[in-house]
Amino acid sequence: MHAPRALSLALLLLASAGLAHACCTAFPDDARVAIADQEVLIAYDAEQGVEHFVRRATFEAGPQKGFGFLVPTPSQPEVAEADADVFGRLQEQIQPRIEQRTRYRIIPSLLMAPMGAEGGIKAAALAESAKGRSVTVLDEVRVAGYDAAVLEASDADALTEWLSKNGYSARPELKEWLEPYLAAKWKVTAFKYAAEPGEVTAKAVRLSFPTKRPLFPFRVPRDLRSKASTLRVFYVGPGRAQASFAEGDGSAWKAETKWAGALSASLAGALPAGVGMSGAWLTTFEDPTWPSGGDDLYFTKAEDQTPVEPPPVIRWKTETIVLPGELLILLLPLGIWLYRRKQAKAQA
Repeated sequence: MHAPRALSLALLLLASAGLAHACCTAFPDDARVAIADQEVLIAYDAEQGVEHFVRRATFEAGPQKGFGFLVPTPSQPEVAEADADVFGRLQEQIQPRIEQRTRYRIIPSLLMAPMGAEGGIKAAALAESAKGRSVTVLDEVRVAGYDAAVLEASDADALTEWLSKNGYSARPELKEWLEPYLAAKWKVTAFKYAAEPGEVTAKAVRLSFPTKRPLFPFRVPRDLRSKASTLRVFYVGPGRAQASFAEGDGSAWKAETKWAGALSASLAGALPAGVGMSGAWLTTFEDPTWPSGGDDLYFTKAEDQTPVEPPPVIRWKTETIVLPGELLILLLPLGIWLYRRKQAKAQA
């Protein structure tokens, strides 16, 4: 297997079945599809050298009826539906701790008034050939509302031609994006999703594939780089993780580490049966600038293994102590006498 360069995820638009004038762009003439929000779980089984990549996204679809996207991987992946509820369980684990504290209020009975509640928080194989080129369909599967095809291509020209013939619209930026992956003999999984116009929340999809280094799909074609959405990545692996870009100066990813600590949330339904992540840590990243990068990300174990969690949320409980007004009147002279006595001793 060739050394992995990256795993990239590029959102491509799928023209409707009857659209014949797709031109050479990836977008229909009348609209685009954008990712409104997405969450990603990367669980790396270091002992087996296998990455499990789970993705759930919300798309804002225009007038076209369907769309699709491509995912290159360094080896042929296993494609399956994943239980999207895993993201809720992970989100629950990284919530701030709630600390219960009590505060006291002393009021005289003569001034007592009805009190309102205080405190609280919001908890929240088929093969096809072209002249001089070839594309091989290694696998086809219907999963999570998608029609997915795992492809092997000789070059970018052959693959973009195949995509055009199968309902995808290709463009120069897409070809440029594909070239390095195909040169490294990567596989490409093409997903189609039939959708009505509007906001679409697709089911979660899992791709499991061997890799020596866990990686993340950050690089996108040039014409799709914009500050369009917030990307949330849940990384599960040995210890607290960090990520850096694959090329250039290898600079660190500037995403915020929102949480890091021992994994307690269940990954059941998201990973293949029998895969356990005993002793693994969960590291959660958030990046509001995706898609904006020209390089991909690789994860490593961070030098700093200090757990990270947000400050606790204080939930206050107010206890009211009522003192009779008469008692206060009796205690006032005593308080004055004690104060004067203290002052006199200080002056002596």
